[in-house]
Amino acid sequence: MEDEDRVLSSLEFVLFDLAGTTVDDRAGGAPLVAAAMVESFAEAGHMLGLEDVLPYRGKMKIEMIRCLLAGKMKADDRKFEEEALRIHGLFLKRILIGVERLNEIEGTTEAFRFLKSRGIHIGVGSGFPAEIVERVIFRMGWMEQGLLDYVGSGDQVGAGRPDPGMIQHAMQLLGIRDPRRVLKVGDTAADVKEGKNAGAWTVAVLTGSQPEDLLRAAEPDFVLASVAALPGLFR
Repeated sequence: MEDEDRVLSSLEFVLFDLAGTTVDDRAGGAPLVAAAMVESFAEAGHMLGLEDVLPYRGKMKIEMIRCLLAGKMKADDRKFEEEALRIHGLFLKRILIGVERLNEIEGTTEAFRFLKSRGIHIGVGSGFPAEIVERVIFRMGWMEQGLLDYVGSGDQVGAGRPDPGMIQHAMQLLGIRDPRRVLKVGDTAADVKEGKNAGAWTVAVLTGSQPEDLLRAAEPDFVLASVAALPGLFR
């Protein structure tokens, strides 16, 4: 592995995940995304538990639904996609309400400001649809503070994690050619795999709902308690 100090000193861009990484999505003790998914499936007549949802965290939400629904219906059933889209609609309604209860994970703004002070571009990318991402970003106030250089979503680029599309899209817009000058930070194995698939460096944070052993199995370059610890990597 390259010398860590040299790696970090050459960074040009850091792409952060939203829910579970920079945004605390625990509403009422349960992760908002997972709880909304369970409730939406139940409303559609399909029973799930939170434990069923957590392995799919980090994926585009419609892909999460398809994966979970595959255990309830045959994927080649002509009604499968219709049912997936119906559940997706129910899910989005719950998320839109839940956005108003979201807050940033402690230390996120400070980490953003630290990176900015070093001339490093900052972006956020999510498996949420673009409409939800925009609402979350507005609530956090990061754009108004001039902290973000890129905001992306899986549906915006046409592919969700672990596909590296969001990282590559951001690099293109920011004029970054070398993925080894990029760091991906997220709380799921899909985030780590996204970064690896792009050829970027990766940080797994332990503030999400996936267990540490699952994150370490994805072999991130760094594991941190939260984004608040990110500036410590540079010292």
